[in-house]
Amino acid sequence: MPFEAAHKKIIWEFGLENHDICNMFNEAMSADSRVISIVLLTKCKDIFEGLTVLVDVGGGIGVMGRAIAEAFPHIKCSVLDIPRVVTASKGSENLKFVAGDMFQVIPSADIVLLKDCLKILKQCREAIISKEKGGKVVIIDIVLDPDGGTPESVELQLFF
Repeated sequence: MPFEAAHKKIIWEFGLENHDICNMFNEAMSADSRVISIVLLTKCKDIFEGLTVLVDVGGGIGVMGRAIAEAFPHIKCSVLDIPRVVTASKGSENLKFVAGDMFQVIPSADIVLLKDCLKILKQCREAIISKEKGGKVVIIDIVLDPDGGTPESVELQLFF
C-alpha cells in the first residue's frame, strides 16, 4: 500500500498520532455518508420500520447516525467509534456517541449499520503474505432467508 510504504504505518494508526490528519480523514469519510444517507432515507426507508435501536459501527462523527435519528425520531441511534473520534461529537435526544472498539464490543441493537465493508475486506486481502501461494480471505457467514427457505437451508442455519 502506498500510504503504508510512505509512513511506515496504516492510515488508522497515523491518524491516531496526528490530530489534523484524523480530522481531515473523518471529514472525508463523512462526505460520502452525506450522499449515502440521502439515498438510504429516500429509497430504503422501509428497512427502519418497526425498529427502535440502531448502532452505526465505526460511524465517525455521526453524519449517517444523525440523519437517521432526525428522519426517525422513534429510533435511538448510537454511533460507535474510537474515543478520539467521538469525544467532540454532540448527540441529541435520540442520538448518542459511544467511545469503544468495534472489535471488542458492539452495543445491542435492532439494526447494526456497517459502512465500507468492502474496504475492510480489501485490507484483509492486502494483509495476506502468501498471495503467490494462493493465500485467501475466508469469510464464514450465513445469510438468512426471511421466507424460511428450503428445509435443507433451514437445517444448515441451525448449525450456526
